[in-house]
Amino acid sequence: MGDSAATEPLAAASAELAAWLKPTQGPLGVLYLVDELKQVDRYVDVAARLWQTGDPELTLIQTLEVQSLAGRCLGLIVLPTHPLRVAWQQGFDLMVAYHRYNVGNADRLTPQRIAEILKPVTGAHYPAFLPGLEPGRTFVFGDTLGFHAAAMVAADDPEPKATLALLGRLLGGEAVTAPSVGDGAADALAGELGRYLQLHPLCPAGR
Repeated sequence: MGDSAATEPLAAASAELAAWLKPTQGPLGVLYLVDELKQVDRYVDVAARLWQTGDPELTLIQTLEVQSLAGRCLGLIVLPTHPLRVAWQQGFDLMVAYHRYNVGNADRLTPQRIAEILKPVTGAHYPAFLPGLEPGRTFVFGDTLGFHAAAMVAADDPEPKATLALLGRLLGGEAVTAPSVGDGAADALAGELGRYLQLHPLCPAGR
């Protein structure tokens, strides 16, 4: 994809990131807690600059294309090593660490309080959309898969929920779409319904 000379810096940055991850348990077992992590910063920066001038399909690095038996692309799984996912994860890790360790003792939050505050925070919409290899085709964010990956479905998919279920099963045998996304929406809806009932005290709760 793209001119080899133009993509060489990204290949080099990817190799540096891979070398940094090699002695660890991989991208799912590390914390991007140091804002001077040159390998991580360079990887994200090089990718962002290349995307501004390179071919659109270069944004599909670190993604898995899921095809039907007929060879048609059904959806994409964005891996935790995609530059946008790495950037989000680094920001999330630094935010948690700051609230736990870098604020004054009087303002420092307990782990339980941090978990409560950050419960609604997800990696949703990172990325929000990606181009397809087929001309004129676009993939949009469907749901998070676990905490680290994202499922993308075609914008014209007639059955996106079925596609999301399939993408989830491919990672874990069963659907592993993040319950936090659904739970957050359910909590918001329940709150709205509760406020509605408070405004109408004569309305039976069962209706």
